[in-house]
Amino acid sequence: MERAIQQTDFDALASKISAVSTKYLPPVSTSRTGAGAGYDILAQLYMAYLEALRGVSRRAFGKCKYSGNSYPVMNYGTYLRTLAIDERVFQFVERNGDGPLQIVNIGCGSDLRMVPLLRHTGHDTQFQSQGPAIRYVDLDYMESVKLKRDTLEKSPVLSSMLQDERYVLESCDLRDIEATKELLLRLTDPKVPTLIISECVLCYLPEKESQSLIDCIIDTYTEGEWVSYDPIGGSAQNDRFGVIMQQNLRESRQLEMPTLLKFNSCATYASRWTQRNNSVFKSEIMDMWQYYNDSVSPQEKNRLKTLQFMDEVEELKIMQSHYVTFYCQWKD
Repeated sequence: MERAIQQTDFDALASKISAVSTKYLPPVSTSRTGAGAGYDILAQLYMAYLEALRGVSRRAFGKCKYSGNSYPVMNYGTYLRTLAIDERVFQFVERNGDGPLQIVNIGCGSDLRMVPLLRHTGHDTQFQSQGPAIRYVDLDYMESVKLKRDTLEKSPVLSSMLQDERYVLESCDLRDIEATKELLLRLTDPKVPTLIISECVLCYLPEKESQSLIDCIIDTYTEGEWVSYDPIGGSAQNDRFGVIMQQNLRESRQLEMPTLLKFNSCATYASRWTQRNNSVFKSEIMDMWQYYNDSVSPQEKNRLKTLQFMDEVEELKIMQSHYVTFYCQWKD
């Protein structure tokens, strides 16, 4: 099961490469996210990572090399999940001004979100702007961290990230709550504003472990924010999306999503984050079809239509209605 979960990172990386190569990413306008110059180099970053991956793991490279032909519905999905998370990340950075802040990406996989963010806000020769004191922590299984570290190290474009004292890449088994908390306390300051990212992570954890992880993190940081992205099974009568998804994963990957059918709606998914001893707690959640309709501008929708012909609009609606983006803030 652990190895099967790690393999999903190859799917995510392949999807990101596809969305980049077909120009879904980056979006034309980044004004809503405040991403600036750093976000504009997304394509070259992923191409550099893919090239370095060739010399590190032929198997992983093979899964990503020909990913530019993904179906439009898949590219739309990658576009939306990337945009939804990035929007929260850059809002968090802007909201906290020039003070110290922390971002912790749990189950980070091959995600490169930290590169444009740190380079744009630091003293990199390509990006001269002064920025806040960010500490960015990537956590994942040992094997996934090793692959990412080796790939970054091999890339002339990306290797400097491993020498950046603001960036931390560490192995962690999120199911071991005590060890995870000890690691967080060692790597981060509980009193500094902290953003947690969990992108298709909680869906692979058993209910008890996922709830313990959520509670542990909220109790650790006095001022925090959390952005999460996951599939949901669907709660409407005769909705078999989750059942079919689970069957396909079992048969093709020997992979389980233990809570897919339990936290099967926006309301049940969000119910795991609740106010504890916090003086401030607020949250919001929407499915990705709602996010597409409410958060993507008409001009951007028109641009997306020019990239690939898509006649599966109803399929896109069904798929994106079964993925959610959740966000919450708390402060003691």
